[in-house]
Amino acid sequence: IADPMLAEMGKNLKEAMKMLEDSQRRTEEENGKELISGDIPGPLQGR
Repeated sequence: IADPMLAEMGKNLKEAMKMLEDSQRRTEEENGKELISGDIPGPLQGR
C-alpha cells in the first residue's frame, strides 16, 4: 500500500471491528446465562 496513513487506518479499523465482535459475543453469552437462570425457580431468585 502506497499510503502509510491508509494502512494504519485499515489496521485500526480491523482491530476495532474485532473488539466490537468480541463485546457483542460476550453480551450474547451473558444474556443467554440470564435467560437460563431465569427459567430455574429457586430461593436464589427470591421466588
